[in-house]
Amino acid sequence: MNRMNRFAHLSLVGVVLALFAGTAAHAMRPGEMKILEHAAESPYLDLALTTSDSGTVRTRRCDHCPMLTLRVDGNTVVRQGGTRLSLSDAELNRDRGATVFFDPETLIVTRILLRQ
Repeated sequence: MNRMNRFAHLSLVGVVLALFAGTAAHAMRPGEMKILEHAAESPYLDLALTTSDSGTVRTRRCDHCPMLTLRVDGNTVVRQGGTRLSLSDAELNRDRGATVFFDPETLIVTRILLRQ
């Protein structure tokens, strides 16, 4: 291998190792758990739609916790019992109360379970 090819090869190996080291630093360790969802229960669903598939939900995780404004979108799943509903249906039935599940990093609602 000539000197230039060897330098290019070692440079490439260095870049790959640096990328791997950066990725490994952010990877979860064995046995480590990551919180995927948070949940908030509300006596009524404070849902305000701006379109048929987007809007906000205002809720608290506990009685003394600060108010959260969460986003809903077309990927938000709404269920009441075993029936899947639209966000518009959820807005019409918001007086029933709900459990709202959301991603703690993005504050996007993943699912809403309306009470019967």
